[in-house]
Amino acid sequence: KSHNMPAPIMYWRWMSSNLITLVTAVSVFHWSLEGNSAPIKIFDRNPALTNETRVINYQVSEDNKWCLLCGISAGAVPGLINGTMQLYSIDKAVSQILQGHSGVFSSINVVGVGRDTETAQVLCFEDRK
Repeated sequence: KSHNMPAPIMYWRWMSSNLITLVTAVSVFHWSLEGNSAPIKIFDRNPALTNETRVINYQVSEDNKWCLLCGISAGAVPGLINGTMQLYSIDKAVSQILQGHSGVFSSINVVGVGRDTETAQVLCFEDRK
């Protein structure tokens, strides 16, 4: 299977045994290895995560509703490394920039008042202050 991307790939990662994430300078794509489909654009990178930012990680929540793109860049002070993350909601098609170097999604069980236990998606991330 092959495809000519509209721009060079800056980062890629296996998300599962049949899904690859491809990150270009401006967009994030998911590419299923099943069938003959082309990569599907999931979202555009925020300007805070372009130019001098190097992508170092990409995560998708267990429920496939949230994406997290992590990047680093040189800080204003020599030796300082800035961390910037873009949190993207697939359902709402909106994103938010977070300051931090790394993050991960997890599922936790939450017991509500008068309700059964429900599974909730959480994002844990690091921010150096």
